[in-house]
Amino acid sequence: MNDTTWDDFRHAIYDCFLSNRDALFELIDALLSEDRAGSLPELSLSPFFRRQWPSLYQALQDGRIDRQRLREVLVRFLPVCPGCEHLWISVDASSIVRAYAHTSPDRSIVHVANPGPRSKPVHFGWQFSTVMLLPDQPSSWTYILDQHYIPSQGSAVKTAIEQLQAIAPKLERLVTIVADSGYGTQAFLLTLILLGLEGLIRLKVNRVFFRRPHTSSMDSRGHPARFQCNDPSTHGPPTRHLEVTSKSGKPILLDCWEGLHLKGGTDQTISIVRISRPGASGSERDPRESWFAWVGNRPAPLQELWQRYACRYSHEHCYRFLKQDLLWADPQLRCPEQFERWSQVVMLAFNQLVLAKDSCEPVLMPWERAQTPLTPRRVRRGMEKLLCKVGTPTRAPQRRGRAPGRAAGFHPKAAPRYPVLAKRRGKPPPGKGKTSRTNKKRTKAA
Repeated sequence: MNDTTWDDFRHAIYDCFLSNRDALFELIDALLSEDRAGSLPELSLSPFFRRQWPSLYQALQDGRIDRQRLREVLVRFLPVCPGCEHLWISVDASSIVRAYAHTSPDRSIVHVANPGPRSKPVHFGWQFSTVMLLPDQPSSWTYILDQHYIPSQGSAVKTAIEQLQAIAPKLERLVTIVADSGYGTQAFLLTLILLGLEGLIRLKVNRVFFRRPHTSSMDSRGHPARFQCNDPSTHGPPTRHLEVTSKSGKPILLDCWEGLHLKGGTDQTISIVRISRPGASGSERDPRESWFAWVGNRPAPLQELWQRYACRYSHEHCYRFLKQDLLWADPQLRCPEQFERWSQVVMLAFNQLVLAKDSCEPVLMPWERAQTPLTPRRVRRGMEKLLCKVGTPTRAPQRRGRAPGRAAGFHPKAAPRYPVLAKRRGKPPPGKGKTSRTNKKRTKAA
């Protein structure tokens, strides 16, 4: 992408800011140029942020962004070839730990990756759902299409469905959604079918499907056409079979069962794909068998699936760069709305790195080799020269004088404290959540 197109992208996102637009846009430029900043206030020391440091927090508190218009801009500047008619998009969620933020509302129990020894992989905080465009090869060069806050009484699947319903009609291309096993629910698969999207969704090994429409009134365990992933007696012969060899020379076996149905009596069919690796260790990170659901009008492209799902890990690489380099998880903001606005700023800064990859001259450290692959971190080191070249659409700040300060005798009240909210669960199983007659009699007797 040339400098003119990148400059057009900058003006387009500047028009999406409705309030505090100058401070928000300069915050993006400061995040792009200050690669040594270790906290949010240090970004105000950047020469591209011409305002005082309180304007950082004021922009995140009072700023407003037109989300609908921003989605249209991000889709219009997709970094794909002009003749590309097929997009691979991933959906995933990440946690922002806010363990001791007692005055922050709507915190819930979230999952934490790599918690360390003698630590549980759960903590208190917020969750955000992200939709990304995947690269052709696994790397950090993704492109974020949307980032949305997941409320405590919602779920990652429900938020992802709302995001896809808003983004998919704007893409106007053949789209394949790639997601992990947490999205292998019936609601998510049916949404892909209704939106006309293809889907490659990893499945849990205990998932059950049926060879003909199945209603809730039928006994699933006694159903003769039952298909369970971890029960070989229910599989039968696969519809298609393929044997390939990985880059390391190890064999990979792919089996596909077509025409299977979800539970609930729907006529929509999906395909189940099993990828077997006889040379794997069998651990959680290196399983011998992996199960996937394929949704789409065309048959499952077995030759392409086993390679394309590996690109989904680019989503994790992008999360690591956002948190380690772009300070995504560092600001101690009180409200989730403010942190969602900060997430939009981080998203736009990262997308500018992706779009400026070909225009920016990367800066290498003395111990780095020029032959190694280009990374977003190296491009970010050279963004200062490029920003000086293209300029900024923001207006110069105006001096407003000294603030009057607090009135005499004013004493601010303490901020309210909020409890950690538990996720809403489904209906309790039979026999739980109800008091039996025997227990009622014992309670009365006591």
